[in-house]
Parts: sequence; C-alpha cells; structure tokens
Amino acid sequence: MSDDVFSSGPSRDDELNALRSEVRSLRSRIQELESGGASVPDSMLFDTSFLKRSFAVFGHHFVANLIISILIGLPIALLLVLLGVLSA
Repeated sequence: MSDDVFSSGPSRDDELNALRSEVRSLRSRIQELESGGASVPDSMLFDTSFLKRSFAVFGHHFVANLIISILIGLPIALLLVLLGVLSA
C-alpha cells in the first residue's frame, strides 16, 4: 500500500506546529489571568474570618430590610394618616 491513501490531511509536522502554537497561546492566557486579571474584590464577605463574614452578611441583611421597610412602610403610613384625617 502506498502512503498516498493516508496523506489526505495535514502532515504531522503541520499538526505538531499547530499544537505548539496553541500551547503557547494557552500559556500566555494563563499568565494573563494569573497576573491579576480576575481578582477577588476587597470585601468582608470574602474574608477568612467567620466573624467578619457573619457581620458583613448581617449588615447587608439589615440595610436591605431597612430599604424594604421604608418602601412599604411610608405609603402605608401616609395612607393611614390620610384616612385618619379624612375620618375626623
């Protein structure tokens, strides 16, 4: 049998060069990512101390609860005041 039957695709040297080029590209991307491309934000939510993380979560919960209470409580309070004034 002849090698002509199996040589329809790129040669092994071409494949090897393509793989080497891809490895170089991947190595440069890895170095770019490790050099500070994606870092963790400076927040107490990501601290190693459990106590700091728990207070950070509590603070976020408190502020969210405060905002929701104000948004729901003010219209209800205004409605009650208006109804109280109108009924008198």
